[in-house]
Amino acid sequence: MNGAFGPNAGTRQAGMNGTFGPNAGTGHAGMDGTVEERARAALRRHAPELAGTAFRGIGSGCDNTAFLAGDLVVRVAVGHQVEREAHLLEVIAGRVSLPVPTVRFADGEFGVLAYPRLPGLPLLGRDTVSGPAQPHIHQPHPDVTPPHDQGAAGGPTQPYGRQAHPDVTPPHDQGATDGPTQPHPDLTPPYDHRAADGPAPSHGPQAHVGLAAPLGRFLRELHGIGVTEVAGLVPHEAADPGDWLDGLAGPTEMLRLLHQTVPRPGTRLVLAHADLGAEHILEDGGVVTGVIDWTDAGVTDPALDFARLLRDFGAGFVDLVLTAYGGPPADGGFGERVLFFARCAALEDLAYGREYGSAAYSEAAERSIARLFGRVTPGADESVGGIAGSSLRSPP
Repeated sequence: MNGAFGPNAGTRQAGMNGTFGPNAGTGHAGMDGTVEERARAALRRHAPELAGTAFRGIGSGCDNTAFLAGDLVVRVAVGHQVEREAHLLEVIAGRVSLPVPTVRFADGEFGVLAYPRLPGLPLLGRDTVSGPAQPHIHQPHPDVTPPHDQGAAGGPTQPYGRQAHPDVTPPHDQGATDGPTQPHPDLTPPYDHRAADGPAPSHGPQAHVGLAAPLGRFLRELHGIGVTEVAGLVPHEAADPGDWLDGLAGPTEMLRLLHQTVPRPGTRLVLAHADLGAEHILEDGGVVTGVIDWTDAGVTDPALDFARLLRDFGAGFVDLVLTAYGGPPADGGFGERVLFFARCAALEDLAYGREYGSAAYSEAAERSIARLFGRVTPGADESVGGIAGSSLRSPP
């Protein structure tokens, strides 16, 4: 992937008003040590009372390695400016209704950012939330303008139906959440993975339905932050879908399908998290308690923030998120981009999980691929049957 927001840009790891390091921005003299040495050096400088505390590794990915020292998350970054992320989080914290990390310190010399640990656990690899999954409604922040015309915001929204690509079948029947769908008459419907593989994937609308409305409102608030407010803090990139195919690995039929369904780039850019997957959403007692890891945040296509939700939780969940969001953005091809990015991200996650021996990633990716692609059944004409994805059509 060329650019900041491709499938390889994200980090699979579990997880800020404060002063920033005295040597912030003075270079990278401290980058030569190991990640733990850099973490300990930054801790001695900014939180010496914790210098002798035992370190426990809590996650590692392409961009960061994180340790826990007492109740402080100490995250060592690779290749990005931690001071910028700290300032970005200050901007975001006052504008959104879900918690984000509150920075204790950010040290540019060592590439270390630290923040008090947020409550809850990541949703990755969990079958259900830890308490009653009831919706927790948040009112939009009074200073946030919704990112798009929501029409009758307080009334019922229109179904987000989209036309299936002619070479794939519609998504599996999700019951009352999405309503039944009819398969393309010329294609074999995707297999019912509930019957073939056992229980339905746990990361679906039934498992986490109560978290959808808070996430939808959070995204509406985040995407409503003016891009000029974060100028110089995050990269600007249009997230051209075609770039996501660079270096992407996977089954031949699935890659062929992706090459056949590359959507046009989006025309509207917003401030986005750009890696909003299950591993970066914390939950406790049925409540979203935090959104972490803003390393990949940027001014980019809003479809990216829905794509990983589709990958991890399914089409019905995304429809509920979009309802709280105010409906799909009025941007032609939005649903196609969400589906395309989700498929690419699922394949990338599968490769990541297998390369690094992460069963949680591999298993989650396999469930996602079953939902997003269905059973790939090349026929004599090499056509591919699969799942067309969520009903995510933009309003006319």
